[in-house]
Amino acid sequence: MHRTLGLVLAALALVVTTVLAPAPVPASTPSAAAATSGITGTITSPGSGPFTAMARVVPVEQVAGWPAGGRVYRSDDETFTVSLPPGRYRVQFFGAPDYAHEWWGDAVTRGLSTEVLVTEGTFVTLDPVLERGGSINGTVPEAVGADGVDPVGRVEVWAADPSRPDGRELVETVTVDPTTGAFAATVLHTGTYLLRATTERTKLEGWHAVTTGVASSATTSQGATPVDVVAPDDVSGIEIRGLHQQGYLAGRLTRADGAGLSGASITVYPRDHAGVFGGVLHGVATVGGGRWAIQLPAGTYRIYVAGTIRDDVTTKPEYSHDATTLAGADDTTITVGTVTAVDEAVEPTSVVVSTPPRQRGTTQVGRTLSLVDGSYYPSTTQVGLQWLRNGRPIAGATGSSYRLRAVDAGRYVTVRATFTGAGYETTVRTIAPPGQDLVDRAFLHRVARPTFSGRLQVGQTLRSTPPRTSPTSTPSYQWRRGGRPIRGATHRTYTITRADIDGYLSLCVVSRRPGHGPVRWVVDRFDAVSPR
Repeated sequence: MHRTLGLVLAALALVVTTVLAPAPVPASTPSAAAATSGITGTITSPGSGPFTAMARVVPVEQVAGWPAGGRVYRSDDETFTVSLPPGRYRVQFFGAPDYAHEWWGDAVTRGLSTEVLVTEGTFVTLDPVLERGGSINGTVPEAVGADGVDPVGRVEVWAADPSRPDGRELVETVTVDPTTGAFAATVLHTGTYLLRATTERTKLEGWHAVTTGVASSATTSQGATPVDVVAPDDVSGIEIRGLHQQGYLAGRLTRADGAGLSGASITVYPRDHAGVFGGVLHGVATVGGGRWAIQLPAGTYRIYVAGTIRDDVTTKPEYSHDATTLAGADDTTITVGTVTAVDEAVEPTSVVVSTPPRQRGTTQVGRTLSLVDGSYYPSTTQVGLQWLRNGRPIAGATGSSYRLRAVDAGRYVTVRATFTGAGYETTVRTIAPPGQDLVDRAFLHRVARPTFSGRLQVGQTLRSTPPRTSPTSTPSYQWRRGGRPIRGATHRTYTITRADIDGYLSLCVVSRRPGHGPVRWVVDRFDAVSPR
């Protein structure tokens, strides 16, 4: 009895390592009872025993809702029935342990397989016979670790496929043992393969090649020596040596005015064997002058630029050569041992304050603080200013200079600068005063000392001449007897009382002005007060 295959995954790896529970048939695929077209059959693997049948179905023309890698279906035994709308398909079969994956028509790759034509009202019968897989075994001497460091060596197994962008399809990638340098690619279909070795940490690569009987490596697949596998036989003794340094992508990231942008993020998307950009992404940050470089295996890549430059200023996201999407980006090719130059010009999202403005002047009441202009990008940037006292706007203080007033004494005076430019987000900076200082009180300069006159006798009145300062100030008075304040004697004049007899009188004058430090004088008379 046939069993309808449930949808497992949109894109399942070629090597199945776990058993997944059957998934329900999606709504877009008719149930078996209502099915009118599709494929059916039995997957045979002589000598394998019972196994779970797996079938990958890929439309020849892309169908909306279908992933690029096709849909994978499964059943609990070797039989299968898959309901499909009319169309042309390519189908891959697998599932039996140790048996090679196979595309319909006994092909190793999709491009070499036989198309299956499904018409309305018919189920096409496909009865593939899987073969036990062969293997390729060998060593990569330069993938042996030294001093406990694993070079992370890998060997890629490629088969010819004219439908792929590079004329080949990646069948399998295996890891190299860092202790012995050995690798083994197993469960391979009968076919002709090319091998490329790479090391992730030491940045080496090379295609297996044999020149006059001596193992070496080629820089391109065109110079590689094919390895023929006749399943289920094993091919041993393959050696990939003499690997080459990988190539570089290098360039400079600038603004439109040519200024380098350091600190931005460069993301590199590799193209896989199916022509899809993505997979394992590679990233690097730009350094001084906007320069960057990254070493990668030979191949085709696309570049994405984004990230913070400095002071939270970011670049406008952009793909290589001004593209707005990955699909529209230009291809960049890396070859072994060469440097591919890629220079990009991008724009920041907001106005860039290259050199911030700064305050100039003395933070003291009566002095003037002014703003020394900085440098900005773009050159058409407009700057708006607002002077602040302890973080609050000072009414009317929106110019490039500000004269400190008495109310500013002991406060923190800053400037909020707002930078605007057409097509850019606004940038705001707060400019601190010189030395980060609070505003000091100003000084009163002494012009004339105070004096007092009169006879030092009981009943006589003493009169004071007020001091003079620059700028002007308001004096306060305190008469003293024997150096101690006389209660209530706080006027310019003082009438001597009997309590002052035989005492010594003096006058303390303090001049004050808002926002200024006080000035203090003491006027003495060294004669004692006498009775009448």
